[in-house]
Amino acid sequence: EGSVDAIQGNMEAFRTLNVRVPRLLADWCEMHSRKFVFVSSNAVYGGRPTPYGDDSDVSPINDYGRLKVEAEVAVRESNPAALIIRPILMYGWPNRGRRGNLVTDWISKLRAGEEVRVVEDVETQPLYARDAAIGIWRAARSDLTGTINFGGGQPISLFDFGLLTARAFNLDDELVRPIKSEELPDLAPRPKQTRFDNLRLESQLHVSVKSPQEGLNSMRSEEERMNAEYE
Repeated sequence: EGSVDAIQGNMEAFRTLNVRVPRLLADWCEMHSRKFVFVSSNAVYGGRPTPYGDDSDVSPINDYGRLKVEAEVAVRESNPAALIIRPILMYGWPNRGRRGNLVTDWISKLRAGEEVRVVEDVETQPLYARDAAIGIWRAARSDLTGTINFGGGQPISLFDFGLLTARAFNLDDELVRPIKSEELPDLAPRPKQTRFDNLRLESQLHVSVKSPQEGLNSMRSEEERMNAEYE
């Protein structure tokens, strides 16, 4: 389960899927001498102004992050040679029928003329999904172990990212309204600032991640290409 808000206050209901299943997969790979890559989350960190390194201490502030920490521990115990990847907020066009993301939700609402309320007091490092896929594929083919943080090319507030999205797709950026996190009390807590130094991602996996502007431009080009193919 990848929903931070669904898990909040319901850890027991999701522990089997989020902790026991990764342990079993790690066990199987260890027994059969297969490479195991576990995709964790930036939610294992609690947020800070300075970038996190690949070996920074974890400090989750929501139940989703706590389960991810439990899963990482279980994976390491079962398979010491496993590689753990911690991607940050990802965006991009999903495969048909699959779950969208923050950017695709924004685009859908803005195209419908709906207001988009976005928190202005949370800064993250959005990761273009194709960059993440390249990194994960290279990781799976490598002999690397330990942990690798996957962050995007530039820190940005969610509100500014919302504005950038509207402008990249020629939508009305006046519909993007800033709010404070406190105005969303029903959501699980999120870190206010999360940045990665991307040291191993760049030096060992040789992934050059896109900035938010570059990633959004790539999304727009993908959409234009798909639309042209269907005409």
